[in-house]
Amino acid sequence: MINFQYYLYKSIGNRVRFYRKNILGQAQADFIEMLKGEGLFMDRQRLSLIENGRSIEGKNPYLLSETQIDLFQKIFKTSRTKLLFGEYEERMRLIKLILLSLLMNGVSNTKTNQQWHPFFVDPIEDESEFIRTSMLNLTNQSLKEEATTVFIGHNRAKTKKIVARISDYLHEEYPFFFNKTNRRDYQLLASEYEQEFEKSSNLFLKLLFGNLDYSMDFFDSLLNLSQQLDEYKQAPTQLLLNRGQYGDLAIGWLEIRFPLFIKAFNEVWERHGKRFCDFFQSQLFDCRTEHFSSNNVMKDLTSDYVHSLLTSEEFISLLEELLTIDEYTEETMIGHNYARNLMQTTINENLKDDRIYSKDIYDEDKYFYDVRQLNYLVKQSNKLNAKQSRHALFACNYVEIKKVNE
Repeated sequence: MINFQYYLYKSIGNRVRFYRKNILGQAQADFIEMLKGEGLFMDRQRLSLIENGRSIEGKNPYLLSETQIDLFQKIFKTSRTKLLFGEYEERMRLIKLILLSLLMNGVSNTKTNQQWHPFFVDPIEDESEFIRTSMLNLTNQSLKEEATTVFIGHNRAKTKKIVARISDYLHEEYPFFFNKTNRRDYQLLASEYEQEFEKSSNLFLKLLFGNLDYSMDFFDSLLNLSQQLDEYKQAPTQLLLNRGQYGDLAIGWLEIRFPLFIKAFNEVWERHGKRFCDFFQSQLFDCRTEHFSSNNVMKDLTSDYVHSLLTSEEFISLLEELLTIDEYTEETMIGHNYARNLMQTTINENLKDDRIYSKDIYDEDKYFYDVRQLNYLVKQSNKLNAKQSRHALFACNYVEIKKVNE
C-alpha cells in the first residue's frame, strides 16, 4: 500500500513549521501564545508532534483537528488545499511520485532485497554505485568515458571531481529524477507490493510505450528474459493481461535504459499531466467528495483512501482512455504498434521467428517480421546514415516494391 498518510503528515508538519518560522517569524512559545489568543490552547509537546508529522492515539490521532485546520488557515493566510497539500507545484510533484510508486509496485532488487527506486543513485549513499551506473546510463559521452576510467581504474584522486561533474550534469538534465527531496519523499510514499495495483500499474507502464525507442528497448529486454529465465517465460502474456510486476524492467535497473525511461515518463506527463491533475484535484485535493467527512477531513485522508482511488473504476477508465488515445495518435502510435506486434508474435506459439522460413507463402510469421523491420527503420529515420541502412523484408519476395517519388 502506498504510505500516503505517513507522507502527508510529514509534509503538513514541515509546512506548519515553515509558516511559523519563515512567514510569521515566531518561536514555538510565541506561536502558542498567538493560538491561545485565538482561543486554541496547545502546549509545546502537541505543537512539536504536529511539526514533526507524528500522530499519537489519544492526543492527535489524525495529526490535525478540524478546528486546528481552520485556525491555521486563518493565521497563515492560506487555503485548506495549500495547508494540507502545498502549492500547485508541490501537488503536481506528489501526483508524479504517486504514479511512480504505482508503476514500481514494490518490486525489489533480488541482490539487496530492497525496493527499487526510480531515481538516480545518491552519490552520498553509495559513491561507487553512483559512478558505476553513471558509466552505463550517461548520455554525455565525455562524462561517460571519464566515469568509466575512474570506475575501472579505482582512481580515488579523481573520484570526487567526477562525482561533482556528473551530479551537476544530472541535476541540469534530469532535475526531477536527480533530486534528494523527491527521492526522500518517494521513499516515504513507496508502496509494498499490492496485487490489486497490478492492473493500474501495468496500464500506466503501457502509456510509456508511446516512445518508440523505449518500447523497443523494453521489449528487447523482456523477450530476452522470457527466453532465458523461467520466471519471465509467461511475462508477455501476463503483461497483456495487466498482471505482474515490471517496475525494475521499466527503469532498466537504473542502468542503460534509465534515461529512456525518464524521457518516456516525461512525455506521458506532457501529454496527459493535466488529466491526472484534474483527477487528483477532484478526488483528493478538493476534499469535497462524498468520501470526506465534514467533521474532520484528516480522518478520511488515509493510505486506504488513496489505495481505493488507484484501484477505482474511475482511475482505471482514465488510464484505458489515455492509452487508447495514444494508440491512435500520430506521435505515439508507432511505439504502441511495436509493443502490440511483439506481444502478438511471442504470445501466439505459431508466430515465432524460428518458423518464418518454413513456408512458401507470405503468412503471418513473415508479416510480423517485416513490421518489426519497418519499426527499426522508423527508429533510425533521424540518424544521418538512415538511408544507408539495410532492412531485409520478406515482402520483397512476393510483390514488386517500387520506390515512391519524394
